[in-house]
Amino acid sequence: MRERVRLVNIGRHFVQLKVKKNCKLTYEYRYPLLKLIYKALEKEDKEKAKKLHGYGYRVENKPFKLLNPILLFKNAVFNENYIQLESEDIIELMLSGTEENINLIIKNLIKTSEIELCNCKFQVVNIRQDKQIKFKRQMLYKVISQVVESTYDNRVKYLSPYQPQFYAALAQNLKRKYELIYEEEYKDEIYFDIENVLTIKKKKIQNIKEEGYRIGYGNFNIWIEASIKMQRVAYYTGLGQANMLGAGALIHLTSN
Repeated sequence: MRERVRLVNIGRHFVQLKVKKNCKLTYEYRYPLLKLIYKALEKEDKEKAKKLHGYGYRVENKPFKLLNPILLFKNAVFNENYIQLESEDIIELMLSGTEENINLIIKNLIKTSEIELCNCKFQVVNIRQDKQIKFKRQMLYKVISQVVESTYDNRVKYLSPYQPQFYAALAQNLKRKYELIYEEEYKDEIYFDIENVLTIKKKKIQNIKEEGYRIGYGNFNIWIEASIKMQRVAYYTGLGQANMLGAGALIHLTSN
């Protein structure tokens, strides 16, 4: 039996975190951050956290978390092996996706007040709302984390933006999330157009459950042409797979 999400509100919120003392944050912070988020959700609603982690929201027997968290840095220094954070610096935890889960996570972070991630300690200092986005049929987004897509034929095969299958997989992924959120099949068109393919960079998300990893592509802007409701799905839940690990996060640049 298919799990459906009813009356789902999706949105984006930012938790502002102050660095407590100078530290070096590893680039492999994604999986520890995922565990921190699940722990925060579990403390507020143990059953909901257990269900999201183990089963998720499903359509066509495919699990989705409908959550896209990522850290945003302004004044950090990016060294070869780590991110240098200075005392009193402010970074942001972007939480994008289902507002019901985001609310529970933020409630716990406020209660906890201080968090530790990969030996770096932070204090929660503020929550801010996302800017108002006027969604239109044609939207240009900046990809701020790797977009991961793959197929499976006895083993995982990662797709690249140089393959037509990559865009077909992106569309299928978004259509499934659209059906979960709106309880209807997406019947409109959807097109993708990377603005400058020469800037694309391949990168791994590493140290997932010890030796696991994902391969994705980033460092590009992408036009998406789709219905306004579908634009909301892309913006708030991310492109491609592994969104709970921060993959496929988008920020809005312009609209037509």
